Amino acid sequence: MEGPVNLRSWRHFLLIAEAGSFTRAALQLRVAQPVLSREMAELERQLGARLFHRHARGVRLSAAGDRFRLRAQDILKSIDEVPHELADARSEPVGTLAVGMPPSMGGYITSEAIKVYRARYPAVRLNVSILPGEECYERLVERYLDIGVIASRRGQRGLDTTPLLADDVGLFGAHQLLEGVPDSVSIKELAELPLMLAPAPTFVHDLLSAEFMREGMRLKTAVEANLWAVTELVRGGVGLSIFSECAKGTFDPGSVRFIRVLGPAILWSIATLSYRPVTPAATAFAGVLRAIVDQKSPQATWAPARDAQS
Repeated sequence: MEGPVNLRSWRHFLLIAEAGSFTRAALQLRVAQPVLSREMAELERQLGARLFHRHARGVRLSAAGDRFRLRAQDILKSIDEVPHELADARSEPVGTLAVGMPPSMGGYITSEAIKVYRARYPAVRLNVSILPGEECYERLVERYLDIGVIASRRGQRGLDTTPLLADDVGLFGAHQLLEGVPDSVSIKELAELPLMLAPAPTFVHDLLSAEFMREGMRLKTAVEANLWAVTELVRGGVGLSIFSECAKGTFDPGSVRFIRVLGPAILWSIATLSYRPVTPAATAFAGVLRAIVDQKSPQATWAPARDAQS
């Protein structure tokens, strides 16, 4: 690398990579776009590699840019943590913790975890992302996250996982749409209902597809939309969808009914990267999550994973 290292330009590079646009990054940094462009041109010159490919909607990382992003994230994170580590010889949780949580836990577990964690560890700055399982896995592997809760499935390499809870999946819909439907339904009975789902690849979509194939049927959907839209459509009484049981906390039980789907279940696990040290902040967050699941499980039909597996 030619010339002195300018860590500020590294941080600006990471912001551009996340924003996918020089214009959006310049607005966030409150600098002129030409200044940012010149700074990135100088960084590319120092590294001897092209970091971005430009397209109509902005920029995307080149192969070299993606490799540099991973290294820059690790180096800058280590630098940022040095003052905290020196200031606290007792290794109490400090610094910034990037957390990924599934949407279904938002109203039942995530909000409580944030509340408890902030009260217990005020020196930690939480950066919480609500992400579908597959995206959470990808963000962990790409090192955007320090810790996340993911739906366990085959092929998830590079992670250390600890089971958190076993969760049934269920049919959610307005009471008037589910009038006369029993409290539990089979996969075959589910096939007769018009479902609204987020498109593949999502864990629920893939799980249902596999169950339908096992029964010799094909999963059909009446509406495909992103997860936020499907949630709002169910809340508005427009149609029916499938979520994990943890999503019950997202809906008003007076308006939306939950019906268990017999057979499939989801094992949620706490995940961290296997080849990176787990920080005290991440370890503490995992402990808070487990305590909340233990506390809430008597009022829920799902169970802590260690109980469900015994």
